[in-house]
Amino acid sequence: MLKAHCIVFCLTADSFLSDQIETAISPIELVSTDSFEVLSRCLANLPDQIGPIIIDFRTFSPLHDSVKAFVAQVKKYSDDIYGVVKMAHRMQDHALIAKIFELGVVNYFTPNRIDDLINALLTSQTLQSRYVQQWPLLKVAIVEDCTVFRDSLRMSLGLLKLGEVRSFRSAQSLIDFGFKFDFYLIDIVLPDISGLTLIQSIRKSEKGTPCTIVAMSSVEGEGIKNQAIRAGANHFLKKPITVQSVLENIATMVAQRNNLTTEQGVYNHD
Repeated sequence: MLKAHCIVFCLTADSFLSDQIETAISPIELVSTDSFEVLSRCLANLPDQIGPIIIDFRTFSPLHDSVKAFVAQVKKYSDDIYGVVKMAHRMQDHALIAKIFELGVVNYFTPNRIDDLINALLTSQTLQSRYVQQWPLLKVAIVEDCTVFRDSLRMSLGLLKLGEVRSFRSAQSLIDFGFKFDFYLIDIVLPDISGLTLIQSIRKSEKGTPCTIVAMSSVEGEGIKNQAIRAGANHFLKKPITVQSVLENIATMVAQRNNLTTEQGVYNHD
């Protein structure tokens, strides 16, 4: 079964602005960040769920090359790009607004017109046309020491309503928390205990329904993949990985748990 689902993305350092928007558009999801890199990763990870995108030009000047490049990238994902600007009183303010339109922003709003921005979000075409698979509730653990990669992946999977998605920087942090998950995504190279050793520990401790473990690494060659499988991993993914590749492995796990032989039973589009 499919349910309508769309994510609004906001690039801002203004938490009050993001809180206003999040409250007004609920239950529609909002991802708000002040990091180009985090937002870029989220957009790349969730191309089928991207809705309107908001850029706060009070913080990120349209005159800077980095902002121009970012907006050009964003346009690949959504036609509904909105800007937030300061009150326009001086000639230079109007010149900045002209630059914003040159970048491809469809409209801009000042802080006293946030209600108009929210109306534009709620009536945008992309908000009505995005869908996502409705998954059974699962418990997912990500063990990865790269902060940006770990956080963006956790955020992306969390937005897909998989259930409980937790991330851990090290093997020991997961061990301290406990092996309580249905699905594990584990980096083989970790700062403390090897991911291979962690996988073996999970397998030794599990009871009842077996979990699914997907190992990942940037190391080249079949050798590391074979080591991961021997340690107890179900699958191996070569970095860089995509959210789609993770979802495919989760779909396989769900199908197996439902005694299905193909993923068609999971992806029911009726």
